[in-house]
Amino acid sequence: MFAKKFQARFPYAKIVLPSSGKGPVTLNMGLEIPCWHDVHVLGALEPPKEGWRGIVYSRRHVDDVLAQELATGVNPARVIIGGFSQGGAMALLTAYTTSTLDLRVMAFETYPRRDCASSCLYSTGCILQPVQRIVI
Repeated sequence: MFAKKFQARFPYAKIVLPSSGKGPVTLNMGLEIPCWHDVHVLGALEPPKEGWRGIVYSRRHVDDVLAQELATGVNPARVIIGGFSQGGAMALLTAYTTSTLDLRVMAFETYPRRDCASSCLYSTGCILQPVQRIVI
């Protein structure tokens, strides 16, 4: 619903909202819920217990989704990638670490992956710019 409203208001933009699969989340007593990777504790600064495997796999999935969109001929400068919670974190991580696209990001109720994104910021030379709030 949100993407349709946003797309109608900004027809020149291509909104990309990748979807995660379902998986067990340790923090939620192992329940299978939509997630990009497992979460063991909130606010952890150390790497996830399964290592970066889940995050790297999810990052590749987002790359595949973006590649499919770009294969349709959409102008890369008009792509906005977005997500909610872990999806927002994956959108931010993708923007931090991609060197081939100048991505715009919509991230809602989310967080930057401080444990891996901060090193990515320095290694890619990414500069974060202030975000403008848009009411739809």
